Amino acid sequence: MRGNVIETVMGAVVIVVAVLFMVFAYKTSQLRSVPGYQVSADFARVDGIRQGSDVRISGIRPGSSATNTCRWSPAGRTR
Repeated sequence: MRGNVIETVMGAVVIVVAVLFMVFAYKTSQLRSVPGYQVSADFARVDGIRQGSDVRISGIRPGSSATNTCRWSPAGRTR
């Protein structure tokens, strides 16, 4: 019976230490949101792309299109 009490107390101590470590790590990590960055791309065809359209990379949606501008290049591609 005495062994069960000691094991329970030790388990509680381990959990408290783990929680304290997590709080310490969170407070010292200086986590903050990142505003993002602008990316430009060249496409052979731009039909169906509008402002606010989803951007997908391998099926994952990291963002959406902010603006669309068409500039014709000598190679016949739009930018």
